[in-house]
Amino acid sequence: MSSPANVTIKNFTQQSITTQVTRDSWVEEDGASINNQVIPEGHERTFKVIAKTGHHGELDIDLIGGNSGQSLGVFYIKSIKDPQEGEKSLAVEPAKETVVMSAMGYRHTPGDEDLRRIDLVIIER
Repeated sequence: MSSPANVTIKNFTQQSITTQVTRDSWVEEDGASINNQVIPEGHERTFKVIAKTGHHGELDIDLIGGNSGQSLGVFYIKSIKDPQEGEKSLAVEPAKETVVMSAMGYRHTPGDEDLRRIDLVIIER
C-alpha cells in the first residue's frame, strides 16, 4: 500500500517562498505536487505527497526566497511513510542565520488514519 501525507509549509517570513524539489526517492510523480509552488509571505499551503508502495519515500526541498532568489533553507523529508520518528524522518537546514525552521511529523491526520501529516514552519528573524 502506498503512503500518502499532507505536507503543510507555513511561511512566516517577509517574502514569498518557492519550493524546489532537489532530490526524490520512491515518491509518486517525483514530488511534482510540491515542486515549484509559491507560498506567499504570511501564508501556508498544503501539498499531498505519496511514497510508492513498499517504500518510505524521501524528498529534499529547497526553499527559495522571492525577494533574493537565494535559498532560505532546505527541508529534508527522510520518510513520508513514518514522519513521526523525529530526526530519523525529518530534518531542516536553514541557509541563513536570520532563518529559523522546524518540522513535525504525525503518523495520522485527524479524521483519516491512513493519511500522514508533516508540518514545516519557516520564520525570518
